[in-house]
Amino acid sequence: TVTIHDGKMKKAVYGGYAMATGSTNKNHVNIHGGEVEQAIYGGRTEAAGSANDNEVTITGGTLKKIHGGTAQGNGSANGNTVTVTGGTVNGDIVGGDANAKDASDNTVFLGAIAVDGGVFGGRSHGAGKTNDNTIHLQGTQVNGTVTGGNAANATGNTLVVHSHAGGSSIGDFSGIQNLRFYIETDAVSAATPMLRLGINAKDLTGIGIGVGVSGGAKVLDVGESIRLMQTQ
Repeated sequence: TVTIHDGKMKKAVYGGYAMATGSTNKNHVNIHGGEVEQAIYGGRTEAAGSANDNEVTITGGTLKKIHGGTAQGNGSANGNTVTVTGGTVNGDIVGGDANAKDASDNTVFLGAIAVDGGVFGGRSHGAGKTNDNTIHLQGTQVNGTVTGGNAANATGNTLVVHSHAGGSSIGDFSGIQNLRFYIETDAVSAATPMLRLGINAKDLTGIGIGVGVSGGAKVLDVGESIRLMQTQ
């Protein structure tokens, strides 16, 4: 486990790193402040090992790209978790990143932060599967694209939008098969969409859409409405 509270890190931060052989599984990185000038990895392998089940948790700081698990060789990057609820991110956020194999079952949860880049649940640069990844947004501002799984035949990838007074905004989303809106205790209204896209139109054909309401959410009166999503 690596934990950082303050200071300036000029090099990359690794929970686990395997240069030659071996895997980097079940590592933890916790960052609560400071500045990291290079990337953050829960686990990273350079050869044939996997980078599975790593966790990166960030509550503050100025950061570059963030990867839960990265397998640069011939291993998988499955089951990683990235949670960012504070700070500023100047780069991509990736749950699982695999050079050739699978990047599935990863989870990314983003709170009320700004991301100057894209967000990926699972990303494979080869023929690997990128299935069943989940990305949560709650008051998140992403100027790039949010991608559940980048494989052409990906299945089961879900984008979950949680209610927040200011809503969430992203450039676009792709590789998403399920779109979920959860109305919780935060304010929602007809004026502010829960999710705003930075494009003029979006084709939702083939995407399963669901809405959930918690017991603490405001009860709508007759004639009131909630705006779930809006394009530019």
